[in-house]
Amino acid sequence: MTLYLSVIVLLPISAAVFGRVTIAGILLNVVAIPAMALVEIGGLLTVVAGPAWPALGHAFARIASLAAHAQYLAGLGGSSFADPEAFLRPLAERTGQELPGATLATPFELLTL
Repeated sequence: MTLYLSVIVLLPISAAVFGRVTIAGILLNVVAIPAMALVEIGGLLTVVAGPAWPALGHAFARIASLAAHAQYLAGLGGSSFADPEAFLRPLAERTGQELPGATLATPFELLTL
């Protein structure tokens, strides 16, 4: 129940920040929110173990990072988002056309808070 409430709460935030809400975003949040438990546990173990034994802290940090990355890739599934070339190149090409002499460029927006 909490999972679905968090997805519902994140919808207007996603719409405000990104200017749109997609079905893929909703489905990926359903996967990503539970996966964060693994990342948070790994982060906690890193903070606790790191000062006492730095090598163990680094190991926990790597495990948490791998868990986060694996969950991210699993959430992408077989969609076009799973291949960075498929969704990043067209965006970079469109932005590159707007800059003189550029073929590829990365767009960004500065948000003032």
